[in-house]
Amino acid sequence: MMRHFPYRAGSAYIVRAMIAILLFCCALLPVYGQQKIESLSLHDGLLNPQVYDVAKDEQGFIWFGTADGVKRYDGYTFTSFRHDKNTPSSLSNNSVGAMLIDSKNRLWIGTWGGGLNLYQRKTQNFKHFLQDEENPSSLGGNKIQAIFESRSGQIWIGTNGGGLNLFNDVDNTFVRFEHNPNDKTSLGHNRVWSIAEDPSNNIWVGTSDGLYRKSRYTTQFERFGDTPNGLDHPEVRAIYINKKGYMWIATRNSFGRFYPKSNRYAPIEFPAGAIPSVTKITPYEDALLLSTFTGIFKFNTRKATFEPAAENGDWALSDNRDVRQVMVESSGLLWAATRYSGIKKVFLNPPRFQGWTNILSNQMLSGLFSQIISMAQKPNGEMWLGTGRSLVNFDGISKFTPQMSQENLDSLNRLRIDSMTYDNNEGLYLGTDFGLYYLATSSSDLEEIALDWAGGLNNTVEWVAHDAEGWLWLNLAKYRHVVRWNPKTNEVQRYLDEVDAEFTFIDNQNNAWVGTQGEGLFQIDPSTQGVINYNANDDANTLSSNHINAAMQAIDDTIWFATNRGLEKYTPSTKSFETISLDIDGVGFAVLSLVQDRQGMLWLATSKGIYRLNPNTQEFQYFTTNDGLHSNTFLPRSALLASDGFIYFGSIDGLTGFNPNAVSANDAIPPLAITGVEIDGEEVFPVPTSLVLPNDYKQLTITFAALDYHASEDNQYRTRLVNYYDTWSDITDRYTVSYARM
Repeated sequence: MMRHFPYRAGSAYIVRAMIAILLFCCALLPVYGQQKIESLSLHDGLLNPQVYDVAKDEQGFIWFGTADGVKRYDGYTFTSFRHDKNTPSSLSNNSVGAMLIDSKNRLWIGTWGGGLNLYQRKTQNFKHFLQDEENPSSLGGNKIQAIFESRSGQIWIGTNGGGLNLFNDVDNTFVRFEHNPNDKTSLGHNRVWSIAEDPSNNIWVGTSDGLYRKSRYTTQFERFGDTPNGLDHPEVRAIYINKKGYMWIATRNSFGRFYPKSNRYAPIEFPAGAIPSVTKITPYEDALLLSTFTGIFKFNTRKATFEPAAENGDWALSDNRDVRQVMVESSGLLWAATRYSGIKKVFLNPPRFQGWTNILSNQMLSGLFSQIISMAQKPNGEMWLGTGRSLVNFDGISKFTPQMSQENLDSLNRLRIDSMTYDNNEGLYLGTDFGLYYLATSSSDLEEIALDWAGGLNNTVEWVAHDAEGWLWLNLAKYRHVVRWNPKTNEVQRYLDEVDAEFTFIDNQNNAWVGTQGEGLFQIDPSTQGVINYNANDDANTLSSNHINAAMQAIDDTIWFATNRGLEKYTPSTKSFETISLDIDGVGFAVLSLVQDRQGMLWLATSKGIYRLNPNTQEFQYFTTNDGLHSNTFLPRSALLASDGFIYFGSIDGLTGFNPNAVSANDAIPPLAITGVEIDGEEVFPVPTSLVLPNDYKQLTITFAALDYHASEDNQYRTRLVNYYDTWSDITDRYTVSYARM
């Protein structure tokens, strides 16, 4: 889940005068990897896998109709509403097959044998509407097949055995439309499968014996589909009519387009091997999503053809699943209610991050190839990857080629590439665990460089950098100092005795910046050989951390340093530092690599995912595996901005790449709801709008949820108790808060 910082005015929520909760949650909606599908089942608290319907209310809760009652989902837990024979206002029957959230935000629940229920939000119980043989104004049948709201707000109920029913909101009665064998203008069958409305406000009804239209002006029904080009089966299970009046229906045998004026039905052939057993038709953008016994199919209404519903090209999404109903949120989440497999949550918007893992898995010691320690772009646009095994050529798409010969690979030889830098002749220097190497051209063999002044070969070179004057800056593991070496003259300069240097960064002014682990940052001017040390312990407390992991010079010439506590911004014109803290739970954390994209945004690889920072506003968002990353953990200084604008970060698990312009953030703050209240361990149900605590209470516990479902575990909160504890708590993913006696 992507988060936004710093805090924004207006992002605090106050519940009465009791508690305020500040939410840090937005989503990024995860186009490259495999389509993400999550399942909600017994492990998540869904005790029965038979789910028949799904709906979302105005507050943001997701409701599921199941064989075990109604379930309300808040992203963390299910709240169950079931029949209780000792509670008259409980759900009338646990078998729930149809639901509707109407334009008044009322939840209607159709049961199979218990009639119709209307959820009472204030008391969190139900009002029942049942068939009464003695009352012709009661519901016509207790088995509810369909619930529909017309544009005028009328509620229509389709039953199995009681025909079509129109609810009267004024006196809570029903007008029944049932089959009368002596009246040809009556409804043709008392089992109603589906209900729809056309642009002229006529009501269309699909029954077990035909398709019928009821004019808005009469109580009579007109039968359709009996012509030679009519329906292929009289049972009409689903109807959809768009704003233009175009009609699609599903019979027991097929799916197709129906033309009322000519009374003609044109079945549409399903993809090969599919069974056209459609239970529901749901509009989505320019398509219709068909819920079937064998998954979800996608029909493009504009092109009049089926399209693959799954990102991998499969015709069906969640194939081999008996899908009864789907619902698509505006954020791009699809919820599928399945008959035997619980709930499927499908991320329709594919991830923008591409991952390459298990690199060269056919080679021995293949795991070392997935350790991407360093990177450099080749002149032809491809990449050199420095791995834990050897230098590897990557074509930017899918092909990885080790530079090491197959003979050496089979002999289990390894050469860890810790760093790389180009010289002025486009030759590539490599700092490795077996010394310094040079690659004159992409097709050349590696040449080992003997550093006579350092004792010859096999000196581990942890870092190599090339400056504007042609000198190399080297960090050798054997010595606790930084070396500046001229390859042409063999002249050597030594700096920083007894310092644990991690890397050396050369800025645009040819100054060398040496990052250390524990001793801060050193600036070296090679023209004067002057050295300045900046650290967290100096008189000015210049830095927030003495652990420096990476450096980068931005478009505006400022230099950014990645530290174990966030970022340090250095402005050369004023020679001043500014600390940019990336805090979660009140604690800053390590930035390991950083890159600036062409729009000026900073991208930070951390041990907790990837961050995008606006350097002007200092607002940042972050992305995790829930947004499509293959890993949340990255390596220091393993980063590259490619010539095509792509950004790459390396980790011990492979390579991550993305187009920064394609990574969009969802800035909408989701609704926040209090979902539970406990006093001394006893639940207060229903959740009150205000609360009076007894004098002898010991602990008050409040549970809440941000009703965003992309990655609830990534949602972040701050809390405070207004007029008691007014200081905001640390940012946390915990969605409960407790207060002892106040």
